[in-house]
Amino acid sequence: MIGAIAGAVRDGARVVRILRGSVKAVSLADFVRAQLPADVQVEALAEVPAVPAPDAAREETSAYVLVPREGDDLSSMLRHFLDWRGGWLIGPETARFHARSPLFLVSVPKSGTSFLYQLVRQLGYRDGVELLGYAESGRVHAPVPPGPRSFAGAR
Repeated sequence: MIGAIAGAVRDGARVVRILRGSVKAVSLADFVRAQLPADVQVEALAEVPAVPAPDAAREETSAYVLVPREGDDLSSMLRHFLDWRGGWLIGPETARFHARSPLFLVSVPKSGTSFLYQLVRQLGYRDGVELLGYAESGRVHAPVPPGPRSFAGAR
């Protein structure tokens, strides 16, 4: 998470807001504050703001870091930001992280299969192979490997 925060600051974030004011969030804020340039403002907020974008110009340079308290649901925190048009939204890696689960793609020929593969590669999946045994986490699996295919007629 620290790497993602540093990347957001390198890309232009000037305000880092760490959400849910737990002890973990406050200590993370103190640690981050010590690591970042002095012109970057770091805040530990007790609650998720009702409307995260009161000032659109300022929000473009904001990074929200989600640190759920024990028992909190990360997905409900993320839903708060559905209409947010600000800068960066950083959250913890969960058990549902794509690299921990295989993805199965099944598509009809000539329906945009190559585009679909390009899309999932952009999401971080790596090409898999034709599934012959157990599925590997973080890989795309398809009945036929991606790429140009030729079909021979019956002989």
